[in-house]
Amino acid sequence: MQTNALTLSAVQFFSRPCSRENVTDPHAKLVAKGGVSLNGRLTIQFGTPLLELPPTWTPGPGGTNKARPNYAPPWQLHSESGSTEHFIDPYTELRWPAYALASFELFNPEVVISTLDVSVQCDLLQAMRDLVSSDIRETPEVKAMPDQFVVSDSYRFSYWTPLIDPVGNPVAVEAGNYVNAESGEPLGPGNTTIRGCGFTPGGAEYCSLALVWSQAFSFANRGNAQVDEPQVQKRAKDLKLQFGAKEHLKRADECLQKQDMKGSISSAQIAVEDALRFYCTQWGVRTPSLPGIEFHQRIERILKRANRPSYQAADSAALTDLLHLYRASLKIHGSDCHFHDEQLKKDVRCELRHAQQFLDAAIKFTFWLDSQA
Repeated sequence: MQTNALTLSAVQFFSRPCSRENVTDPHAKLVAKGGVSLNGRLTIQFGTPLLELPPTWTPGPGGTNKARPNYAPPWQLHSESGSTEHFIDPYTELRWPAYALASFELFNPEVVISTLDVSVQCDLLQAMRDLVSSDIRETPEVKAMPDQFVVSDSYRFSYWTPLIDPVGNPVAVEAGNYVNAESGEPLGPGNTTIRGCGFTPGGAEYCSLALVWSQAFSFANRGNAQVDEPQVQKRAKDLKLQFGAKEHLKRADECLQKQDMKGSISSAQIAVEDALRFYCTQWGVRTPSLPGIEFHQRIERILKRANRPSYQAADSAALTDLLHLYRASLKIHGSDCHFHDEQLKKDVRCELRHAQQFLDAAIKFTFWLDSQA
């Protein structure tokens, strides 16, 4: 039976677009805790590249040989049917629109490794994750986005799986643990995989193992996962409900399709307010109630009090749209609906195109907030 040489790969997700040319380290080195080291070429491809099936695999009728990478949610996986399809996030391309794909090509695929037991594979996967994270942190385009990095003590949900599909995606399993996420490491979810044949003194050994992790979520006064488990489980349950609670955004879109401009504006604003209230509770901060404070200023103060990155810095145009959404929402009960635009220095009468723009801003912001959980 023909087998492929040992390969290592990784995926790291971002909550907003990040595109740049490939990063290449022609003299990369992976060092496992047990002393095993591998030399090779590391390539990191940014943007929204797709995973490709091996050339020998033929898709079925209507099938495709490409797929988007997958990741773990920040909660324990449970399946009553035995199917893993419902583990896939229906909002994946909104929540994590960009990512980096990394591959590690061994200089000598037939290098002899003392052992390739599971503990060594685990060490190599952790080393691959550390190497890719380190290179990403030093990439100027990513480094310029502080909202893509952990800013406070956090946890993640993570699991190991020996099952990898033909595209290269790890298959979800109903087992895992909450692990620490440290300040400065990439915030988003991802995975590393090792598969193919490695050579040991005893002959060729086939590997198939993946390390999968969720996005980080903050935790006040973090101790360790065992001590904090009851609170972590509650936090994860709350996040699961919040991540799925997009009914007001759906309603806003339905109203827009019916050309109900006021209904769309109202529902979009409620979605933003609900998300802010939820995270104020989660982060233990109060909503500013100073008279005369504008909506975009209120958002920025909440984020600052919660030690979160500025949304003004992340997406200033979307923050302005949220301000206009809020102003328009205060006028939907009259015969007209308008908002004041400082740049134009005049009141603007709302049209369907404005409602669409406001809904887009509400979607971007609420999903960005989820990424800062």
